[in-house]
Amino acid sequence: MTTTALSLDEIYDIANTALLSAGANEENADAVAQTVTRAERDGSHSHGLFRIPGYVASLKSGKVNGQADPKVDQRTAVVVHCDGDLGYAPIAHQRSLDTLAKAAQSQGIA
Repeated sequence: MTTTALSLDEIYDIANTALLSAGANEENADAVAQTVTRAERDGSHSHGLFRIPGYVASLKSGKVNGQADPKVDQRTAVVVHCDGDLGYAPIAHQRSLDTLAKAAQSQGIA
């Protein structure tokens, strides 16, 4: 077996291109590609490029919404809810993080 070393930029490009080709919009593809790239960077290969065929299959089958537009709702001072719109988690995480951080800070826990 031959091992090929890829740069982080190459990993991102492979993931992003595959997701876009399978029907994800740019924002969703970028969020997942960034997550995959960070996983590879951190040595968590089980959450890196290894996952791309499954992501592509779920987009093509319609199980996942590649055009997801997650909505964030701060329900109480400490409860933040995000409806992921049947998309992948990374885009929902990105959209929720600022609201979650502010909620934690308002309660003195961040």
